[in-house]
Order: sequence, then C-alpha cells, then structure tokens
Amino acid sequence: MPLTNYSLDNFVSQEISNLTECNAIDLTQAFDQAEHWIENFVLNSIFCVNVKQEYKPFIFAILRRAQMALVEHENGRIALQNYVNGKKDRISIYFRSLYHFEIAINLVYQAP
Repeated sequence: MPLTNYSLDNFVSQEISNLTECNAIDLTQAFDQAEHWIENFVLNSIFCVNVKQEYKPFIFAILRRAQMALVEHENGRIALQNYVNGKKDRISIYFRSLYHFEIAINLVYQAP
C-alpha cells in the first residue's frame, strides 16, 4: 500500500509530496575536466611547474574535495531524478539523494 501525501509530509519530510521535479543543475558540462583535476595536477607538477613539496598536501586536499564534491552533486542529482520519476513511497531514494547533496556541501565547505 503506497504512502499517502499526508503520511509523506508528516512522517517523512515536510512538503515532500510537492517534490515533483529535479531542479538540480547538471554540472558535468560546466566542469567537464573535473574527473582529471588530480591527474592533471600530478602531470603538471612533473612536467611543467615545480611545486614545493610542502604545498602538495594542501593542493591535493583542495583538489580532492572539489573533485569529489562534483561527484557527490551528480550522485545526488541522479538519485533525486530517480525519486521524482518513480513512486513517491521510495523514501530511501529521497534520503540517498539528500545524503549525496549533504556530502557535496560538506566537501565544498572543507575545500578552501
């Protein structure tokens, strides 16, 4: 038996029954090289730019968090699309989406 809108709104998440579309922006085109940021840094530091050894841990920390923030944002966007395109009582998919977006926000916060 599917959950009613009342059940969804009062026992899952406020006004979740009104969630009918995914408006999360697809960032893959805007950052089409993001999956290569760490590799590019390594290659550039080998062949192009001499990066001081003491700076590398900080640069890796920033690049890793920024790159993974984009990965988590995309995972959240896909899960949210999956939720809004299916039955609304699949609440674990909604919370999976929320989790990925929360991780993306945390990584962006930690990156600088």
